[in-house]
Amino acid sequence: MKSIWRIALSVCLLVALTGTTPAQFASTVIGYDRGGCTTDYDDPNAVIGAPDRMTPDWPSGTAPVTIFNPPWGADTNDWGADQVFSFGSGGFIEVMFDAPVEDDPCNPFGIDLIVFGNAGFIGADWPATTCTDPAAMFGNDAGTIEVSQNGAAWYSVTPLADALFPTTGWADAAHSVPSDFLRPVNPSLTLSNFDGLTEAQALTLYTGSGGGTGVDLAATGLAWIRYVRVTNNNPASAELDVDIDAFADVAAVPEPGMIALVAAALALGARRRKGRETPFMP
Repeated sequence: MKSIWRIALSVCLLVALTGTTPAQFASTVIGYDRGGCTTDYDDPNAVIGAPDRMTPDWPSGTAPVTIFNPPWGADTNDWGADQVFSFGSGGFIEVMFDAPVEDDPCNPFGIDLIVFGNAGFIGADWPATTCTDPAAMFGNDAGTIEVSQNGAAWYSVTPLADALFPTTGWADAAHSVPSDFLRPVNPSLTLSNFDGLTEAQALTLYTGSGGGTGVDLAATGLAWIRYVRVTNNNPASAELDVDIDAFADVAAVPEPGMIALVAAALALGARRRKGRETPFMP
């Protein structure tokens, strides 16, 4: 009986803590076009897996990826591999997830998908520790995001990739606590919310998130998707290269009812243990 109880409690805890769908990153590049881009960052596989938390320092060594210092390592600057994939006007990158990315209302802010670029906040100082006032960005090159269940029928979504919110590998200004790449930033925030903020203040608004562009699939009417495509629809005269780092399936949070169930299970287990430890008194 004790073993059955322990198994049941473990299952409740596992479901509550991990949600109903395992979170993951894009696993396969289905297609790409550089759109005439002639810069570095030509390896499409750079978008596979999680974003990097470290990037090259200048002129040598490594530095944390922050809201002011996006990933910029390339196979041509001794980093060993491209950290992002760049494509010019008309170019695109298309990826697939191993498991469906679901439209899940349990996800934070209703966001289901995160697309990471390499835009950053412009610093009011150097090394950058404070946003300008008003806040401004660099490298925000506006990639159009589309999603699909089968890789054939595509649905455009908003907002644009390679823009708000800059990627950060760290949840604190000391760069000692890793951020959560499976948690989105509150989509109600706008650029003006970061006017004159220090890195520590800005990360307070991130609430532990690793940043990126959050996408709610609800507007598409699709219950799930497996394919994502980002296209550079900027005119060729704009010379804006979209840079993509990674794609993430947001981790769901447990429903209030599940939290209550786990709490009740823990309380019941505690009472049973207390009862066994109390000696019988005639």
